[in-house]
Amino acid sequence: MKNKFIEELREYLEDKDVSKNQIDEIIADYQEFYEEYSNRGLSEEEIIERLGRPRTIYKNIRNTVITIKEETWKSKAIAVSPFISVLAFVLIGYFTKVWHPTWLVFLFVPLSGVMFSGKNLLNTLLGMSPFLTTATYILIGHFFNVWHPTWLIFLLIPILGVLTDKESFKNKVAGLSVFIGIIAAFLVTYFGILEWKYAWLFFLLVILSTPLFRDKNKPKEIIFFISAITAIILYIVLVFSKVTIPLALCSFFIPLVIGIWTDHINVTIEIDKSKKTILFTMLSVLIIAAFVVLGVIFKNWIYIWQVLLLIPIFAVVIESSQKNKFRMTSITPFIALALFFSFGYFYAAWQISWLAFLLIPIIGVLEGESKIIESKREKIKDWY
Repeated sequence: MKNKFIEELREYLEDKDVSKNQIDEIIADYQEFYEEYSNRGLSEEEIIERLGRPRTIYKNIRNTVITIKEETWKSKAIAVSPFISVLAFVLIGYFTKVWHPTWLVFLFVPLSGVMFSGKNLLNTLLGMSPFLTTATYILIGHFFNVWHPTWLIFLLIPILGVLTDKESFKNKVAGLSVFIGIIAAFLVTYFGILEWKYAWLFFLLVILSTPLFRDKNKPKEIIFFISAITAIILYIVLVFSKVTIPLALCSFFIPLVIGIWTDHINVTIEIDKSKKTILFTMLSVLIIAAFVVLGVIFKNWIYIWQVLLLIPIFAVVIESSQKNKFRMTSITPFIALALFFSFGYFYAAWQISWLAFLLIPIIGVLEGESKIIESKREKIKDWY
């Protein structure tokens, strides 16, 4: 509870742009206060009642703290990035007549915002990953016509999301296993190493092995994992014996029954703050599955990749819903990118579709104004 209280206080002060040095000092003071009250025998609720919520604490000290201003060169770089992108797009497009994929220069706008405002390396890379992976995917697909399996690069987005999450190392390994299985299955089939009727077992094996990393009940984990290995071996033997695939799949009733007995498989799903990684992983898998199905049906990977933009959008929505501070600005770059590419590709309107990126600063300004109004309302409440 103490760590949660301190973390919430730190995040609130960071949102209010309090300088890092002062945040560290304030956190150190309140850690001492918390420990002192705890030593006196006060309960967690009583301690928080005495110390106050982060908002109350900030109101009490805001006249004494110093808010920081972004470094001038960073602010200027972010401010001029739209003009640099437009200039580069127009000049390159005019002289080369290559509007696609020259439009990728507009990704510099959201990239600059992420690069110059990130608080740590991993979170900065996570914020940049949707734009970098999109650019890489489009460039490789356009110049080498290798859309599949280049799309696997989009898995870097949820992979970085898992790495930056505050879950334990074992839970991170369990979360990453899903994407490792997907990558392994697609690569071995693409390079002709295995057929799909065998390759999908890579994905299944990795998924079924996750209890080894997640739970503490070791004997049951091992029993469940052995049952999964047994089912996979039996499936392979049956397929080699020319048994039909549906009948061979019946071998997986073994881990199904064992999983129910060991509580690794159940029908109860509870989603709360501690389960956000699982929720994000499930949504990511569904989106990737939808991408593959649509790609196979329509045979046009060049625009279906936009489905994968739902992954970072869901990541932002899930994270912000946990903290109850969703901002449209966070997902506007993905919406603008989809609008820009759709108009440019389907209507050959690359020369004007770049206007979609103006949504980013427009939404930013509108939400900024909303934040100012909310701040003024808080001050009025304080006066009364």
